[in-house]
Amino acid sequence: MSAPIVIAGAGIGGLTAGLALAQAGKKILFLERAAQIEEIGAGLQIAPNAGRALAQLGLQSALDDFGLEPQAINIRDNHAGLLARLDLSVARQRWGAPFRVFHRADLQQLLLDNVSSHPNVTIKTNARVETFEAIKDGVALKYESVAGTVALTASGLVGADGLRSIVRERMMNALGDALSYAGSVAWRALVPAEHVCEVFRRRESNLWLLPGGHVVHYPLRDGTIINIVVILDGLLDEDAEKEIDGDTLKQIGRAHV
Repeated sequence: MSAPIVIAGAGIGGLTAGLALAQAGKKILFLERAAQIEEIGAGLQIAPNAGRALAQLGLQSALDDFGLEPQAINIRDNHAGLLARLDLSVARQRWGAPFRVFHRADLQQLLLDNVSSHPNVTIKTNARVETFEAIKDGVALKYESVAGTVALTASGLVGADGLRSIVRERMMNALGDALSYAGSVAWRALVPAEHVCEVFRRRESNLWLLPGGHVVHYPLRDGTIINIVVILDGLLDEDAEKEIDGDTLKQIGRAHV
């Protein structure tokens, strides 16, 4: 078999790309900088087009097991008025796949299990791509591991190493491509379903539009937990607390209503 395609990063995007390439007969080497592959975060919404792509990788049954299918998307204003409602109960018939929501960890573990069991795939953790350059018929790269610097030749390189991607930085080293603050801060929480009122436990995705922000919430894991994301305009100092309690967030939110 030829030199492997190296995938920098074993998140949801990297694992999906690696599984597709492995099923196409390519040899795959994952280089993941973390010591252990695990997903942080909470909810993830998967539109029908993405669901079809995952199903084509042989994941249809598992997607049905782990995903929750909201029956509607509701858009409301800050006074609870319903502005619009998209019926998702006909998504399978209309788009060939449902609209699903997942806990990120569940979807990543599903992908990791399938990737790990594929004979064409090797996964190395504690491995960080440092340098690379295009050569004839491939890519020459070096990565840092616990054993030191390792050099290898790959038939290709996929950059899926996150927001602060080393691959992206090396390929697009220009000021216009640098990360820039979008002007909003997202606060995320997972709440046991029994702690919210009945209307918020419904199998629906909800978007509340506020002056200077918005709130998204929907159930996960067969409705046992509620994923909540509060996005508010404003700056977040690099040294500021990355976690706040509900009362503090409520006070911040009131300033946007």
